[in-house]
Amino acid sequence: MTLDPTPYLDALETDLRAMLSPPEHCGAPVSPLYRMMQYHMGWRDPELKPAKAPSGKRLRPLLCVLTCMDAGGDPSQALPAAAGLELLHNFSLVHDDIEDSSSTRRHRPTAWSLWGVPVACNVGDGMFSLAHLAFLRLLDRGVSQSAVLSALRSFIEMNLALTEGQYQDMSFEARLQVSVEDYYTMIGGKTGALLSAASEIGAVIAGATGNRWMPT
Repeated sequence: MTLDPTPYLDALETDLRAMLSPPEHCGAPVSPLYRMMQYHMGWRDPELKPAKAPSGKRLRPLLCVLTCMDAGGDPSQALPAAAGLELLHNFSLVHDDIEDSSSTRRHRPTAWSLWGVPVACNVGDGMFSLAHLAFLRLLDRGVSQSAVLSALRSFIEMNLALTEGQYQDMSFEARLQVSVEDYYTMIGGKTGALLSAASEIGAVIAGATGNRWMPT
């Protein structure tokens, strides 16, 4: 039987939009920062007006939700963590575009090319902060405090491995030779860490125990 991921993707989109909605500021004006984050997600155009643009495959959050279900859990409980994983992934893309001087992402201008590097750093940092806050929303879905803490620990360790992998990737640009082993170490952090942690976090939310994911 083929699983239709559409309901989970639709639910994830709802959670992502909720996370990227400006908070109440006691009547104070809200900065354009949230709209800039929404632009990167494909929900606004360069003038920050509502739009629908390519927004990625959502592979990492889908892995989290489906692993939770496969481990015997309620996939809807994993949605906040799935949203956090997607926000963290997009944070890394915003900063990656800056570090690589990439002017386009998904056939559109990158955040830094529109608003400059300092503002784009704020856009990425905002998504980084919201990604961590998303995990606290697991408590509202009935996930135990111990499971939330374990999931959050894996999430933070993964982010460190991802950052180390990105550093290694940039360091390769100044080297004439890169070994296969060095490449696997780099890609295991830059790309593999987030994919691995997504699956582990989904299983943890379902109540699974055992060997924890650790970066290689």
